[in-house]
Amino acid sequence: MRRRLRLAVSAPAIQRDLQMEGQYSALLVFFASGMASLVSAAIGGPISAWAFDLSMRQGLLMWWTGEWMNAMVLLPFLLALPSARSSGAKQERQSWALKLLPALAVVGLEMTSYMVGNKVGSLVFSLPALLWCALSYRS
Repeated sequence: MRRRLRLAVSAPAIQRDLQMEGQYSALLVFFASGMASLVSAAIGGPISAWAFDLSMRQGLLMWWTGEWMNAMVLLPFLLALPSARSSGAKQERQSWALKLLPALAVVGLEMTSYMVGNKVGSLVFSLPALLWCALSYRS
């Protein structure tokens, strides 16, 4: 006898996530921007490898990381823009601790970045938390 695992996801929850209002919206944005940068790297990577006399691997990695970094830097600002939908009632029902959680995540990840040192990779530690803040605090 084979049992199937069924995920109970309601249609309104999926709709909220697709409108960037749900809990997993930041993960959706992170995944989508990663996939878009992979597609971009497939086109631009070989061109940059040829133009800068790099190996194909270096060209693809350079293009992919550059595109993903650009998306992760710009998306929090774009998502923080006010939307036409009003979600004020939802924001008012949340407790003050839940409203403060995204900002605390940014502070914690920035502290982690500082402890790691001035390495280039440590700059991206707080980007997922910044996305979370943009989705949580937009009006």
